[in-house]
Amino acid sequence: MGVESINFTTEGNSVYLCFADQGTLTFTYPNGSEDITLAFDNTNGMVEHAFITAAIQEGKATTKIFHADPHDNGASYNNIGKMQIEGNTLYIGGTFHQMMPFDNKLTHVGGCDLFATALDKNSLEVQWTAQSGFDEGNGDSQHFYENFTSMAVNNGEVSLYGYVLQDKNEKTITKSLAYTCSNGTATSNEAPLLVTGAAINGTTKALLSANITDFSTTLAAYTVSGGDGINGVKTLSAQRVGNTFYFAEPNNIAVYDLQSRMLKQANHATSVSIDELTPGIYILANGKNILKVNKTNL
Repeated sequence: MGVESINFTTEGNSVYLCFADQGTLTFTYPNGSEDITLAFDNTNGMVEHAFITAAIQEGKATTKIFHADPHDNGASYNNIGKMQIEGNTLYIGGTFHQMMPFDNKLTHVGGCDLFATALDKNSLEVQWTAQSGFDEGNGDSQHFYENFTSMAVNNGEVSLYGYVLQDKNEKTITKSLAYTCSNGTATSNEAPLLVTGAAINGTTKALLSANITDFSTTLAAYTVSGGDGINGVKTLSAQRVGNTFYFAEPNNIAVYDLQSRMLKQANHATSVSIDELTPGIYILANGKNILKVNKTNL
């Protein structure tokens, strides 16, 4: 028993930490230490999985324990994926299983849930917590669970990214996830790409994304204009005639469905057709830019 996951961020001379923990822990900092004991029962296997936050300033630590009801599920998916400070707010993103320690009214759906939490950076009091609430499938019997990849904050709005993994006989990514979180609400966004890294500096946002079929990566930067922004990656320019798209110069084009599955590929092509595909929404991508298109029967 002990620390399951840990992360930290800094601001000036201050260090902020958050860790998922079970059992007993001794937290040591420059001017002291603190013993932390969480609920556990060796008789029936009931174990508490808590989140603990700490702010260390001038060698002194302020800690706050966020408790959750003990459970006997040995598989714990509590993960502190990233921490970020904006203004007076400390944002934390990751995944949780069973009861949410930052908000005990919330419980995971499926295998586990992505979450974003906003805390007052001085008091460490929770301002709000949002969860994905996506039912990816049962974690125990079907081995589905959500994984956190990145988080970016802009004016109090959190862009939260991850994916669904089925870990049964072999690890398979089945879906990319993207959410916009604020004031306790998580809004799902279309995720044609798997975002593995995200950062915001002023009005500029950068996304590192991957194709979940061949894991080729793309780094795209663009101006933030509100919302999640995954669909704000620079648009691929094309002229449409029916269900055929023509390009001004040759491109290596891949066509994906909304589950990020590559359906076809055309290298050094000046046009690509989706006429043979069933009606629906598709993504055309050339490794740098994307175009979301609606296939119709003409």
